[in-house]
Amino acid sequence: MWSHDGETSVLIAFKIIVTSRSSTSLCQLSLAEVAPLSVVEPRAVAKPLSVAALLAVAQLSLSPHLWPSLTSSHRAPLAVEHISPSHTSGLGSGNFANSNFDFDLCLICMVDMKCEGCVNAVKNKLQTVNGVKNVKVDLSNQAVRILGCSPMKTMTEALEQTGRKSRLIGQGIPDGFLVTAAVAEFKGSDIFGVVRFAQVNMELARIEANFDGLSPGFFRLYITKHSSVHLSNLVGESAAMDSQRGIFLLFSFLVSLPAFLTQEVGPATIIVDGTSTIATIDDKFICATIDWWPHDKCNYNQCPWGNSSAMNLDLSHPVLAKAIQAFKPLRIRIGGSLQDRVLYDVGNLKLPCHPFMHMEDRLFGFSKGCLRMSRWDELYHLFNTTGAVLTFGLNALYGRHQIKKGVWGGAWDSSNAQDFIKYTISKGHRIDSWEFGNELSGSGVGASVDAELYGKDLINLKKIINKLYEKSTSKPALVAPGGFFDQKWYSQFLKVSGPGVVNVLTHHIYNLGAGVDPNLVKKILDPRHLSKISETFSNLKQTIDHDGPWASAWVGESGGAYNSGGRHVSNTFVNSFWYLDQLGMSSKYNTKVYCRQTLIGGNYGLLNKTTFVPNPDYYSALLWHRLMGKGVLHVGSSASSFLRTYAHCSKGREGMTLLLINLSNQTAYTINVQNRKEMYLPARERNIKESFVLHSLKRSVAWVGNRASEEALSREEYHLTPKDGDIQSQTMVLNGFPIKLTEDRGIPTLDPVRVDVKIIEILLEGLNQSRASGVLCKPPGLDSVMEIFPEGLTRSRASRVLYSPPSWLVMAIILEGLSRSRASEMASRTEILGLYRSLLRTACELCDYNIREYMKRHTTNGFCQNQKLSFPDSIWSAYTEGKNQLELAKRQSVVYSLYAPKVKSVMELDNAAITTN
Repeated sequence: MWSHDGETSVLIAFKIIVTSRSSTSLCQLSLAEVAPLSVVEPRAVAKPLSVAALLAVAQLSLSPHLWPSLTSSHRAPLAVEHISPSHTSGLGSGNFANSNFDFDLCLICMVDMKCEGCVNAVKNKLQTVNGVKNVKVDLSNQAVRILGCSPMKTMTEALEQTGRKSRLIGQGIPDGFLVTAAVAEFKGSDIFGVVRFAQVNMELARIEANFDGLSPGFFRLYITKHSSVHLSNLVGESAAMDSQRGIFLLFSFLVSLPAFLTQEVGPATIIVDGTSTIATIDDKFICATIDWWPHDKCNYNQCPWGNSSAMNLDLSHPVLAKAIQAFKPLRIRIGGSLQDRVLYDVGNLKLPCHPFMHMEDRLFGFSKGCLRMSRWDELYHLFNTTGAVLTFGLNALYGRHQIKKGVWGGAWDSSNAQDFIKYTISKGHRIDSWEFGNELSGSGVGASVDAELYGKDLINLKKIINKLYEKSTSKPALVAPGGFFDQKWYSQFLKVSGPGVVNVLTHHIYNLGAGVDPNLVKKILDPRHLSKISETFSNLKQTIDHDGPWASAWVGESGGAYNSGGRHVSNTFVNSFWYLDQLGMSSKYNTKVYCRQTLIGGNYGLLNKTTFVPNPDYYSALLWHRLMGKGVLHVGSSASSFLRTYAHCSKGREGMTLLLINLSNQTAYTINVQNRKEMYLPARERNIKESFVLHSLKRSVAWVGNRASEEALSREEYHLTPKDGDIQSQTMVLNGFPIKLTEDRGIPTLDPVRVDVKIIEILLEGLNQSRASGVLCKPPGLDSVMEIFPEGLTRSRASRVLYSPPSWLVMAIILEGLSRSRASEMASRTEILGLYRSLLRTACELCDYNIREYMKRHTTNGFCQNQKLSFPDSIWSAYTEGKNQLELAKRQSVVYSLYAPKVKSVMELDNAAITTN
């Protein structure tokens, strides 16, 4: 169930299963969108009953300003005005249903009325009932709204005495916080019940389902929806929540293959753990490199670099700036093999400033090359105007000498780097991070430096950065070592440099082997080969946890195939299998940034080195950047290893993004999506006639809205396929149309197609297990989470209170896990009512409201029956704890607010059902 911070209404079908496991007449459930919670087990009622079917409707109402369609002509059978829920867990069910309340109750009933005479008869009868304060009748919708403090049964019996058939539809406390809904009819005697919702932050929802007259037993709640998925040759797919519409976006990469190759359809279950994140990535996770290689860098009788280096790249090319700008922002790393051969033409440079020259007997086959400051200014101007975030790799071999083949020693001469940093600061050039050296770790690539010596030089560089940026408002991070992971070497340099020196630990990946390897495509489509690199990610994470917990992990450079990449592979559609899998896999191991080799240059460039036209992986990177958020979720799969699965919180919006990669060219998958607590989305196949476009994940959320709103709901899908079905095509097709630059040579908008949203099925069970809900995929601006634990509630987490800026609905009260003994100790449900009220006042009023005086006033003056409420010490303990927490938060300048407007909404009864068996 999803909602924006506006009034919405949701229609959901429920199914209740009763088994003789516990004594309960009240099923109270707290639910996160992807994480079910458990029931409270209060006292049972004695009346046993078996029910075949019970029609019901569930409603969620929030702010009235967002949904003008609620007042349109497309009205539901019942129009409800100013209905709000109870703060208790027992209203309208069990023994509490027949009690006199100390507060006003609003009942909504469907009554068979055919004329104004019927209306007057109903009004006149109800107004004779003691405690009824107001009666409103809506003849067109056959609805009667009763406001008063008489027991529910008394009011419904009065309606029956008029000789007209009536059904209880909803009940609640006017102007309350939680929202009530739901009771209709069934085959047999009437069962009265109510389903309540509280929506929080679009991610967390609370549900209470209360039914009077059910046999004692264990209840399971099924929220019925429908979905289907049939994946074949799928490169990637993800679903994300649209913050404006509350629907899923579908982000799909599909490979075009002949239909006869798809011979099997295999079932698969995907389980997403929505209760906690397993890792987080940086907002600027996508990164691309600009290298130093000159035009005469050649491998395998080809020279794929052209004018693409930091020295000679055409910075004025219109596509280059637009390609960078599209990411808003793109992280760019300047570095590469020749990084430790670069001199900076500033200060007292000890060597002449010449460009790189091909010299076979020198390191990497080239002389040292010099970066002139005029060129550096031009580079920075491009990055500054496009909003790029810059990481610059410094020369870490300056002043050293080769002591034997592949090994360099001696102290690092920091003078040239220091002069360069000084110049950069003097020009106002903002650098996000400085990197020290390239591929010097372990045995190195061309050159290596001892880990202890490297660690000492890092300390020196850190001191230089701190001194030079002493007057700056922010200091760049220090990134190291930018090499291939060697656990012993990495651990040693971390121990030598110590805490607070290196901020980021980078490593490089070229797990596909040499670019000339004829088996590159085979490796890309081999799940066993792709998974081998996970050991490196795991070992690096362990090294950081053990030896450098102050540092985070980056992939500082990764091109798949080394030696400039694979011709006709690295720059084609098939490479997206490897690239997207790398992005997903690295994220699971808490990798914060992933730098692709290269933005332009070599065979693996995101842009063509000559035309600057984006290659397929550019669009893969761009869509990942726009849709995949920071929070990484655990995903399990029953499918073969050919189906790769990853899940994130969505970026800049509410919800979850699911990425699926099908490496098989012979198996299509029919997928069930579940969460860890068996929240389940059954699949249903969908026929697609086109031989090369296999349909993708057909899922949506239970939309919060009335029927009129539902007609306009849709899901956004991105179907990316290769041109003409050739997986080694350099042209990507979006929703059937080749992606091309715009007429002004700009990056196209990448518009999705919209698919109608249909209701999907979610199974929720295991409700007897007490479990507190975490809130995932938090909306922008969510500041903190506070928990209140009232004393005396055994195994109970009494509440979870969420705070965020005032524009969000920010609070849920979750009372769960009451032990049976504790429940029996409660003298009446009014104690629960008191607990709810106390916690609500504590959280909502920021402790400026004197809750004790509030309760005293109401218990003295009374409501209808002047009935006093009992408030145990646990409530005041919770109040004091909450007050202290909130005051502390206010001192820390965190903005808190609750937005809980009056309810005004429309409910519908069509196509909803509750059954017990």
